[in-house]
Amino acid sequence: MAIHWTYDKDCNKSGESSADDDLQQGDILAPTEELRELFSAVHNHFTDDKYLGFMVITQTCDLVRRGNKEKCSARYINLAVIRSMQDVLNDQIKTVCPEIAPGCFRAADKNEAEQLIKRILNQNESKLGLFYLHPDALIGFGEESLALLRVSVAFRATHYDTIRGARTGRLSTEFAHKLGWLVGNLFARVATQDWTESSDRKNTLKQNCSQLLDPVDTPERIWLEKYQIKGCRRAFGSDFTGQTLEAIAEEARRHHPQDFKKAAIDRGLSVIRALGLDLGAEDLARIEAAFAADQAFASYIRKK
Repeated sequence: MAIHWTYDKDCNKSGESSADDDLQQGDILAPTEELRELFSAVHNHFTDDKYLGFMVITQTCDLVRRGNKEKCSARYINLAVIRSMQDVLNDQIKTVCPEIAPGCFRAADKNEAEQLIKRILNQNESKLGLFYLHPDALIGFGEESLALLRVSVAFRATHYDTIRGARTGRLSTEFAHKLGWLVGNLFARVATQDWTESSDRKNTLKQNCSQLLDPVDTPERIWLEKYQIKGCRRAFGSDFTGQTLEAIAEEARRHHPQDFKKAAIDRGLSVIRALGLDLGAEDLARIEAAFAADQAFASYIRKK
């Protein structure tokens, strides 16, 4: 059975790495009895069965045992916990999709959840600190799993051999480098004040964004709704060739849904009057108000 391409084929349950016996960043550990005993003495919470394993996130250069091969330069070895992806996925989805009730989300937000999962699978979810681990029997995972880089445990380097003895696999070089980048991006960022730390700054940030996107003195761009784009394309052609922003904006204003709606209602009333029905001003006013309040009618108008 071939090992998955995200893992080092020379370091798995079937045998130690032929290249290097030392621990490396990206080593995957099983919750062996020896490792559980170590956790019991220091971090008993992490002996829970929900933790499928652990991943070494300390830099490889600090784990190499040089010289007499007895000690590495790191005083502590940091391990990130590994959980089943399904067990924690709802918590991650809630970061991008509001939860209506436990486990219930809006269908309109599903695309946001899909984009999140794509970022996770492609190892691009740096903000949440998630590293995807594909199921592989040779590594010891039977389901999609996540290393939660923000949930880590530090052990003294004196436990080096116990940690190494729990190793069941290792990320391939390419993915170990990606893990190192994610860990660095997560924990080595420079702390600066944020524009959203106070209400005054939030308002200033909003104003700055508005000024940049919609400059008043020298308009550089306009924002068109779908119905306005359709109207402008009918007037100018598909790419608005040769038109100024002012001309496009003027044409776009002619295609506002409220203008369509009012024109449609006015036309409808004209047709009704032409039928010669015995309707007074009050009746026509009620008809006009009914059309104006009808959401289905408004939606058909927007589709124009």
